[in-house]
Amino acid sequence: MATAALFVCTAIAAWYLARAISNTRLRRWDPFFAVFLVSALTYLVFAPINVAVSRAAKGDGPSTGDYAWYMTLVTATFVAPLVTIYSRRVTRERRTTGTHQQVGRGSGSLLVVNERRAFGFSLLFMALAGAAFVSKVSTEGLFSRIGTEAAALQVTQRSNIVTILWRTFQDSALLMAAVLILAASSASRTTRKLALGSLAVVSGAYLIPTTINSRLGASLYVLNLFAWSFVISKRVASRSILRRRLIFAGLLIFSSVQVTMNSRAILGSPDESPAIRLYSPVGDSQGWSRLDCIDPVVRVGRQTLASPDGLAPWSVVTWQLRRYLDPTGFDNFRLSFQTDVKQHFIQSYINPEAKDYFSCSLVEVVGSFGILGFVAAAAIYAAFFARAGRTILRWRSSTPSKLIGASFVVTWLLPFEKGISVHLFGWLNVVPVLLALLLLPPFTRTKVAPDELRDRSSTEATTSQRLPTP
Repeated sequence: MATAALFVCTAIAAWYLARAISNTRLRRWDPFFAVFLVSALTYLVFAPINVAVSRAAKGDGPSTGDYAWYMTLVTATFVAPLVTIYSRRVTRERRTTGTHQQVGRGSGSLLVVNERRAFGFSLLFMALAGAAFVSKVSTEGLFSRIGTEAAALQVTQRSNIVTILWRTFQDSALLMAAVLILAASSASRTTRKLALGSLAVVSGAYLIPTTINSRLGASLYVLNLFAWSFVISKRVASRSILRRRLIFAGLLIFSSVQVTMNSRAILGSPDESPAIRLYSPVGDSQGWSRLDCIDPVVRVGRQTLASPDGLAPWSVVTWQLRRYLDPTGFDNFRLSFQTDVKQHFIQSYINPEAKDYFSCSLVEVVGSFGILGFVAAAAIYAAFFARAGRTILRWRSSTPSKLIGASFVVTWLLPFEKGISVHLFGWLNVVPVLLALLLLPPFTRTKVAPDELRDRSSTEATTSQRLPTP
């Protein structure tokens, strides 16, 4: 019975995913919400069902019944509200603005690239990426999978300059890539070349250390580029185009995973001299467990579902500031491994000695707010993605500040592995880049001739068509 419930939940999740991708009520496919939904369903349904089936044979960990109950609960209180609220908000916003809304609010204006500022930001991003990469590699090297305790000690020994440079770049890389892609899509030839060159430097500085150490980080960056390719596309997102881009993105992700697995084998065990393999199992010894978020939700939810802790999620802000305000206290706190809300629940309800346990955004939700937290989290994510996605997909009709804000929202919320407290309050490291973009945006509104306005309006209306259904 429990196994049947697992497969029913999987079927329902697949149906919601198909609905989100090819919803006939929506006028254009939103790649950002699709990437987020795929990530969420992987953590909450697709990976857990594999773990549950394998554990049923071994008899260890949460039972199949526990998995079935919590997967059903999460599907009903998070997945279903997430897709439903998102679809209704997008449909309502489309009706409010009007399907045939004139670009530029009827004033004959469009959002275009500010050539001088785009040129400057391309140089700035290139310099930040180079400085962050050099400082990180020269002090700590490329390979950082040296054990949880050793990595924590390494963080406490890191200088403030290296910390500021690397964390600012690391947390802002997806946003910088988005701005550079938008700038390159409609800038002059000189600025376009510089923006693309800057994008290559940013991508290299981010992907080289990330690919060596993290399968998920590299895959997420590739999917981010994949999503933005649809935003700047001048053609309708037909199924053939979608298929080709998905295949290309899949090949890039597969290649990055192979690099990660070989790097772990070679750099993690230098004395054993392992051979480079063209194909390594994606899951290695961890298997699907690395993506199984139902396991910690079950373990934490057993004790907090009826009486949640209500732990303040904004403690992540004080944690980020503490390094500079109280260095000694920061070092001691960092070595305690209770540096965020998620880790607090893991050590309190799963294993007091756990220093690195698999989880996702909903672990904090079930521990802090119980069942109602699932619905609230779904409403928050749906509202953010609906509003930000609509702004980005019609970015020429927007304003510079709204476009920058929307780009930040979608790039920051994409990693479902982050805790919800980090999603809502943990973006302190992005503030320098975000503030610079808001104060001196590389985009501006400009008046255009009526003929050009009609052409641009026609192009935007064409690219706003929904994904065709069979």
